[in-house]
Amino acid sequence: MVKEIVEKNGKDLQDVCAITIVGNTCMQHIYAGINPTTLVEIPYMPTKYGSFTMPAKGIIDGLNEDATIYFIPVIAGFIGADTVAAVLATRFHEKDDYTLLLDIGTNGEMAMGTKDRFVVCSTASGPAFEGAKIVCGMRGAPGAIDHVWMEADELKFSTIDNKEAEGICGSGLIDFCRVLLDTGVIMPSGRFERKYEGSLLSRITTIEGTKAFMLTDKVYVTQKDIREVQLAKGAIAAGIEIMAEVLGITYDDIKEVIIAGAFGNYMDPDSTCRIGLIPSELRQKIVPVGNAAGEGSKLCLLSRDEYEKCEYIANKAEFVELASHEKFQDKFIAQLDF
Repeated sequence: MVKEIVEKNGKDLQDVCAITIVGNTCMQHIYAGINPTTLVEIPYMPTKYGSFTMPAKGIIDGLNEDATIYFIPVIAGFIGADTVAAVLATRFHEKDDYTLLLDIGTNGEMAMGTKDRFVVCSTASGPAFEGAKIVCGMRGAPGAIDHVWMEADELKFSTIDNKEAEGICGSGLIDFCRVLLDTGVIMPSGRFERKYEGSLLSRITTIEGTKAFMLTDKVYVTQKDIREVQLAKGAIAAGIEIMAEVLGITYDDIKEVIIAGAFGNYMDPDSTCRIGLIPSELRQKIVPVGNAAGEGSKLCLLSRDEYEKCEYIANKAEFVELASHEKFQDKFIAQLDF
């Protein structure tokens, strides 16, 4: 990747003197050669928190002899440097008004608050929205169904790069659930409606003993897949609710909802609110910003001041451990229905 970037810009590998790295805590530990064992044992804490540097020599071949890799600090076991970089890039840590920052990737990392006080938490949303636990799921790559909608009683969908449909990604899953809710194919509980007799009836079938909905001849979504979406969206919604309670605010107090990551660029805010992933009260406040972690990493590469701000962000953030929070289980269950 480094070679590709260098060649694209008409430079030589020997020209490279500095590199910034951001990633989730586990990936960053492994890349830096830090023992990640503490991340898989309770209480799942990082071995190393703060920013640090190491020589690039021996890690990335062909660079300048004195090239240095700059690592951005992490916040917790499941809240990594990518979240810190996203906070930096969006200037979340400088905002006067209450803001919600969501980065729904491998983990659903979230931050809420103002420049005076903000809290962060994380939920395991990746398996659903990155396709890992979805039968025909895939990441947002060419051929992934990224949007689904109804047009004159007929189901329509689009794919990334207009390629033949090979699977369905997170944004497509969210749209899909919205369409099935709106048409009555599934109930708010997420279960297929047995008495459904509408225009989509011919697409409902049974595969290996479970109900499924055919999007194409080879791409389908099962009842179990819908349950996975409910688990992911329920955890995120519960996390948002708990952060607001910790700060002592209501959704009316939140002025902006920043959606970071590639997923944020693809997802339809109406669908996201319709299935309850984000509270409907926040619909008009949603702003997708794309790869904020990458932008934050670039800021750190170009400015030592920006790099040093990351240490402030990581220390300022108040980590809320959802799994052990006394209200999480109840709120999570309450948020499972669409």
